[in-house]
Amino acid sequence: MPPEAPFDQASGLRQLLGGDAGLRAVGVFGGSAGLNAQVTANLATAMAQRGGHTWVFDETGAPGTVAAQFGLAPTLGLQHALRGECRLEDALSGNPDGPRLLACAHGARTLANTAPETWARLATTFTEADLDWLFLAAPTDGQPSLAYAAPLRILVVQGSKSHLTEAYALLKSVHRQQPEGRWWVLFMNLTEPERAMLMMQAITETSRRFLEVEPGYLGVIAHDNKLDLAARAMRPVLDFAPACAAATAFRNAAETLAKAIPPITGTGIRDFWLRMGLLGRSLAVATGNRAAGSRHVGL
Repeated sequence: MPPEAPFDQASGLRQLLGGDAGLRAVGVFGGSAGLNAQVTANLATAMAQRGGHTWVFDETGAPGTVAAQFGLAPTLGLQHALRGECRLEDALSGNPDGPRLLACAHGARTLANTAPETWARLATTFTEADLDWLFLAAPTDGQPSLAYAAPLRILVVQGSKSHLTEAYALLKSVHRQQPEGRWWVLFMNLTEPERAMLMMQAITETSRRFLEVEPGYLGVIAHDNKLDLAARAMRPVLDFAPACAAATAFRNAAETLAKAIPPITGTGIRDFWLRMGLLGRSLAVATGNRAAGSRHVGL
């Protein structure tokens, strides 16, 4: 957990840059666990490098986890903290000067099996943390996710027509389950970056027509062999090759995010954490009921 008192280097840098105090929460969605993890790890790293205290809630599944992008193999996570088996600070992993990671496999399902008062106690701990950015990496299997609670959502799109259709289907599914939230689109690994605007136009027109959603354009991370090398080295490309084109593109995307999303402040921070618990629990229960109904119909 971040230090309790802190006028540290990061808080000094935040003041120097004139950053707004408060919490910004971003959910990351997409059809590829590996790309979602890569995007999450690099945006979180970019925000930490900008001076923000940054956490990652990692709901992605092995082997394409955010933890793997950082070279981490956490043995403790959200479920252990909720069961009282460890303190929250012991469940967080990563470099204290960079993003801190909390393993949250099956996060919504975990909340559904947690007493509301237990989550409320942990929500108090979250609220008291010195935290500027929270990235929630959603699973790709369509299961309920803690990321649904984030007021800003990133849709990670791979560069082909088939992946574009898949990405829109995911956006539609998440929006229909939880319509509150602003969408931004980030294109990954495009060999022809100029195609990004045509793909963005297609997503925008379809989303506007059928969902009344107007997603924003977060940018494009063009194909760069440094991305593959960084993944093999289990390091974000911002650390592995900070001068490469992909690293620059991630920094630009982080700059856009920092300007686009207002912080949650005051009592709104605790309200956000409590809402995450309620939403995660309700989505998990609804999904379980639908699955049970399908089995009953099958009989």
